[in-house]
Amino acid sequence: METRIQRYRKYRAELIKEGSDVTLKEKPKMTTTALPIQEVIDMVEDDKKNFAFYRQQRNEKIFKYVLLVIFLIALIVGIIMFGIYAFRG
Repeated sequence: METRIQRYRKYRAELIKEGSDVTLKEKPKMTTTALPIQEVIDMVEDDKKNFAFYRQQRNEKIFKYVLLVIFLIALIVGIIMFGIYAFRG
């Protein structure tokens, strides 16, 4: 039974052999897959700005709903007080 290491050695030998149509695909030495640090920092700052914007939007929506509920409660209390004074008789 052939081991993984032996298969790899045969594969490498075929690649090194002259006249072989199998070619090595090497990455250029100067490339990297990492993002530039400034781009990462900019993304973090954009995320913070977006988070602050959406938090402000949420707070405004909550404030509007609270004002609406307070207005409706005041309207209901006003109608009840009017009914008590109008039909007291």
